[in-house]
Amino acid sequence: MGRAIGQKNYSNRQGLIATADKNQVGIGGGTSLSYINKRDLSSQKFDSSWISVHLDGSPVTRKNRKYASLSAPGFRSYLVNRIMEQVQVGIIEIHLGESNGEIHFDDWTLGLKGDSGFIQWLKGKYADKSESWWVESFGELGHRIHSKLSVRRSDFLRLTENHKERFFLEFGKPGSWSGKNSVGEAAFLADLYTANMESFINELKGRLERSNFKNVSIDIWGFADWMLKMSVQPDAYLSTPPDVRWRLNWSTDANFRLEESRERIEKIMKQQVASVKPIPVIYMIDHPSPFDDFKKLSDDRQAQITQFFLEVTHKIGGKFVFRTYSNDRELLGPKTKQVILNGCH
Repeated sequence: MGRAIGQKNYSNRQGLIATADKNQVGIGGGTSLSYINKRDLSSQKFDSSWISVHLDGSPVTRKNRKYASLSAPGFRSYLVNRIMEQVQVGIIEIHLGESNGEIHFDDWTLGLKGDSGFIQWLKGKYADKSESWWVESFGELGHRIHSKLSVRRSDFLRLTENHKERFFLEFGKPGSWSGKNSVGEAAFLADLYTANMESFINELKGRLERSNFKNVSIDIWGFADWMLKMSVQPDAYLSTPPDVRWRLNWSTDANFRLEESRERIEKIMKQQVASVKPIPVIYMIDHPSPFDDFKKLSDDRQAQITQFFLEVTHKIGGKFVFRTYSNDRELLGPKTKQVILNGCH
């Protein structure tokens, strides 16, 4: 999963992992919970019905990338199997990216398949409403849901503009991290993200336990409100230090004054750590942003930034790691490498 890398066969890395283990170095792995690559699409174990799609059924594609939906039980099982391939060669820490996934309008999310999609959620939320309310709110789609008739994708496509507006207020903004709608309210997607992640973590933990891999940790990205509602929590939360999302342009502006922003950066990170306490928070200078920008900076500047975030992270009670792809490591200068060796261990 994730970035397509040539000869990405975990068994090829058995020797490296064994050597690292002898030197008391733990190796982490992981997967994206949504991005799929050519290897996935060509696998006989992959079902094309899992692909994330627009309302008309066409695949969601960004920069030539396609995605699958964590709402599909089969895709969750597929991911668990891929993660087990890593664990079986010695991976002891699993990082899960795209925690909300690129979930749009696959059959399970809409509720055309399974029993925990939008249709079922809507019926539960408005169980006491009359048929006239359903028709007024959602037109023919509302009539079919209320009357327990079969619903098809075409019923969503035929929504009028007014009914479509109501639909999105209930559904939420597709692809949004928080699962909220256009007016900032938690919508169906927030509950879906919670349920999907609970299911996935439970399924992965169950598989690990049955296979007697009880010391493997599971870490996920992000600080969305819906994560705090999960009945099952990960072993750690992952994030990048506050960056351009807060107008803190340390990764893109070589003249950005870190010390002048220290108080604000610390405040943001303290709030994040407190929001998931007692679960630890791990900060990474990570890819693709801000790492793609960070690696263009001078060695002196990279070393300064790395040292700064090492100090801040330790002060606020978090943990700090530095992550690069092996083929990018030569872009780091000797001073930065030394800071990493001294502080990231």
